[in-house]
Amino acid sequence: AYQLNNFKKNDSIKNSNLSKIAYEGYQLKDSVFFLKTNLEAQKLSIKLRDTLGIGNTHWSYGMYYLEQELNDSAYYHYYEAYKYFQVAKHEFFVGKMLYNMAIIQKDVKDYMGSEVLTFQAISIFKKLQKYNDLYRCYNLLGIIFNEIQEYDKAILYHTEALENLENVEQKETYKESSLNNLGLVYQNKEDYKKAITY
Repeated sequence: AYQLNNFKKNDSIKNSNLSKIAYEGYQLKDSVFFLKTNLEAQKLSIKLRDTLGIGNTHWSYGMYYLEQELNDSAYYHYYEAYKYFQVAKHEFFVGKMLYNMAIIQKDVKDYMGSEVLTFQAISIFKKLQKYNDLYRCYNLLGIIFNEIQEYDKAILYHTEALENLENVEQKETYKESSLNNLGLVYQNKEDYKKAITY
C-alpha cells in the first residue's frame, strides 16, 4: 500500500492514505516504518496546510510515545494535536486529546490537572452525546478520586460512568471494569461486604 501510494498524483489523497498506512504500521508494532511514514504524512500535511492532517500525525505520535512509556513526549504530541484540532474546529478530536492528556496527568499523579482536563472533555462529549467517551471520562474521575482517598466522590463518578454505559452499544468489558473499580473503592473504605458484592 505504501509503495502504491507513492504513485498517486493527488497530494490530498496521498496524504490521507499515508496517515492510514502509518497507523497500520503502528498497529503492526513496526516502529521504524511507523515513524518514517508518519513523518512523511506530517511533512505533506504541513505542505498542504492540512490542519486536521497535522493534528492526526501528532495524535499518532502521542499514541506511539505513550506505548513507549515516554509520557513527556506523548503529552507534547497530544497537546500539539489538541491545538491543531481546535484550529480545525473538530470538537470531538479536541475532547479526545483532552482525555488523553488527562490520562497522562493521572499517571504522573497530577490529579488536579487531570481532573480539570477531564471535566473539559466531559463538557464537549455531553454536547456531542458521545456516551462511550463520557463513560471513559467518568471512569477516569472515579479512579482519580479513589487515588486521592475521596471515596464518596469516586463512587459517585463510577456510578455516573455506569449510567452513561447504558447508552453505549459496544460495551466490551466496561461494565465489569467499573464494577471492579467500585469494589476497589469499597475495599479502600474498608467496607468489605460491599467490596465483595461488586
